[in-house]
Parts: sequence; C-alpha cells; structure tokens
Amino acid sequence: QQTQDFTFILTTVDKKTAQLVRVDKRNGEIVNTIYLNKDKTPMYEVDGIENRAFYKSAANKIEGYQF
Repeated sequence: QQTQDFTFILTTVDKKTAQLVRVDKRNGEIVNTIYLNKDKTPMYEVDGIENRAFYKSAANKIEGYQF
C-alpha cells in the first residue's frame, strides 16, 4: 500500500521474521519498520491521512502503529 509520500513494503529479515517497512518515496530511505514475527501473509491496513497502520496479529487482536 502507499500514500502520497510513502510506500509500504513487506520484506523478510531472515527465514523466520517478516517486517513491514515504510519507505520515503523521495529518497528511498526506510523511515519505519513494523516487525511481524513469523506472519508472512499479514492482514494490515494503512491510514495515510492519520499516518497509522493497523495489523491483525491474532484472530482477536488488532495492533495500531502511529508514524
């Protein structure tokens, strides 16, 4: 997903750890990282207006991140 100034990319640190990175479109730098542990197909949503990301980490749990 992406906003006007940033894009979000799902990557892996190693074979066991996934992460969602927020990348600045102007310079390509990683601005923020959300570690998703072993979840390689995460359910997440980005709110570009409020600069937040929401991640469903378990069947009954949603985590919110403010950027």
